[in-house]
Amino acid sequence: MWLKDQRCEQVVNDAWQNGLSSAEDNTLQNCLDQCRFSLDYWNKKVFGHVGKKEEERKVEEIVVGYYQNLFQKNNPKEFTELLAAIQSKVTPAMNQQLNREYSEKQSIPLSSCLPEDKLVWAKSPNEKFSIRSAYAVATRLLLQPNRGASSNMGLGRQFWNRLWALPLPHKTRHFAWQACCDILPTKINLLKCKVVQDSLCDGCRMEVETTGHAFITCPRAYEVWACSKVVLLGGAFSLTSFYDIIWKMLMVDQVDVDMVARVVTLACVMWHNKNEVRLGAQRKPGNMLVRWAATYIEEYGAAIVAQTNSEPIM
Repeated sequence: MWLKDQRCEQVVNDAWQNGLSSAEDNTLQNCLDQCRFSLDYWNKKVFGHVGKKEEERKVEEIVVGYYQNLFQKNNPKEFTELLAAIQSKVTPAMNQQLNREYSEKQSIPLSSCLPEDKLVWAKSPNEKFSIRSAYAVATRLLLQPNRGASSNMGLGRQFWNRLWALPLPHKTRHFAWQACCDILPTKINLLKCKVVQDSLCDGCRMEVETTGHAFITCPRAYEVWACSKVVLLGGAFSLTSFYDIIWKMLMVDQVDVDMVARVVTLACVMWHNKNEVRLGAQRKPGNMLVRWAATYIEEYGAAIVAQTNSEPIM
């Protein structure tokens, strides 16, 4: 299937050239790795899940055929064929559970002295709406990152506390904060400030460079994650920003802080190398960036242990 597509040859040629330009040793192995990463990424972007697409195509044909018959014939065929083609999301067991009768003990008792319903404004002490209170709410929202997942102030504060408590140097935690606030100079942000003329990623020239693309979906980032053996949790590749990824790890999946620190360090290393390439340096291969990140974390841990042992006991 790949060989029938004319773009396949260009993907292999580009990957081979990248392998030659970035390899310092073992050139052949690096070129083969580049081809494997690029073809895998290209296959997911272009072809996707072939079986699923074929199923969707069949359903589409049935839908189109039904409505063609609806407007072209007096007696169109029944709608049951269309319904049978679409997989039901509610299973018979789920439907039976939803429709079963509940006993009186299982029902939720309601209070017999419920107060009368009324409209209140929770942001004012007197529960009455005012322009002043609305302006204060709008100001607070503008001063915070525009993220729907952190609308709960308690959870938002907890997330930032966990981020700043990661076992990493301050400058790396500051990088993570910048990435989560989406204030890194990505191409999309530079375009908004009219610094650059386009927002496409310089590494792949395939998508707009956001924090989600730069650290997750870009082929360069995909290569780093593959070399690092770090298993990003399910759904990470569908998230659109670095904030969403770290939020999911810290607040939803409760991932170990050492693993989160490793993910942040790898992202920081990728960003550092991206800036080096912009200044004219060569792009480092994924395995080299992974070793760099691992050494960085080990040296920081050793420094913390040495500092702790040297402190006098009071």
